Amino acid sequence: MASFFKFPRFRTVAAVTTAPVAVLGAQLWYLRFKFKLPPDACGPTAGIVAAPAGASSSSRQRNIIFLGDSIVTGVGCSREASERDGPVLPVRVASILAKQLGASVSWKCVGETGTDVRMLQTRMLPKLRDEVQRVDGAGQRVDAVVVMTGLNDIKECFLFAQPSLHPWFFGRALASLLTEVCEIAGAGCACIVPGHPIEVTPRFNQFWPMSWVVPAIVRMWEDQKRVAAETAQAQEDTTIASSTARCLIEYLQPPPHMVAMMWGQDYFASDGMHPNDNGYALWADVIAARLLVEWGAKAEK
Repeated sequence: MASFFKFPRFRTVAAVTTAPVAVLGAQLWYLRFKFKLPPDACGPTAGIVAAPAGASSSSRQRNIIFLGDSIVTGVGCSREASERDGPVLPVRVASILAKQLGASVSWKCVGETGTDVRMLQTRMLPKLRDEVQRVDGAGQRVDAVVVMTGLNDIKECFLFAQPSLHPWFFGRALASLLTEVCEIAGAGCACIVPGHPIEVTPRFNQFWPMSWVVPAIVRMWEDQKRVAAETAQAQEDTTIASSTARCLIEYLQPPPHMVAMMWGQDYFASDGMHPNDNGYALWADVIAARLLVEWGAKAEK
């Protein structure tokens, strides 16, 4: 091994590769030990946005559940925006849908900051089941479940050195989770899994090599999100014969216009990782638009 470094070219290569690795290690250390997580959103974790004035009284209420991690609990929301109404993301989604559908929209957050896909299965699914039963007991049904997950799984794999929690483990676990979500929520539910535009996140994109390494790593988990949604949808399609009774299970790719906007303006909280009110509003617009497309031909009046 010592003879390797006798050649100047090899010493140069070693120096060139070692320096970025050392810098990346220092950057990851900073992320792990110097990171200060903003608090969860204050205010209610459930609510109803009323139908607009003049809407048909026959329009039925829509019910949406947000299931997941700190994005669901509203980490990064301002107190001013969330204290009265709740986290920006679900409230804005419900507000857009209520206006466009001419119906009241109920929203509920079932989440916990720091939750990974395994915790969603063991701790959040029972809460989801309770909420679905509550909605059923009111003579209604759950129309959509928005599942936010992934970044905590990446953190546990790398920052906490658990290589067994690799992207393919995550993908299999997420596919199982999505299948269970649809079984619990019932026929006709739309299960949406939004992607995460990590490349625009200020905490990761300011310095090289982190600005290159982190998006490359996250992309592996994002790819598995897509595969998990496709796998769960294929299973749903083979189980349910009627297309009107099946659940929609879909990975929602952040659209280019959303990604471009997040590069150019202030859409992040003080930690440089979670959205602020503007960022959550941008995500809400994309999620609401997808649900409107799904319900456009199916809206029950």
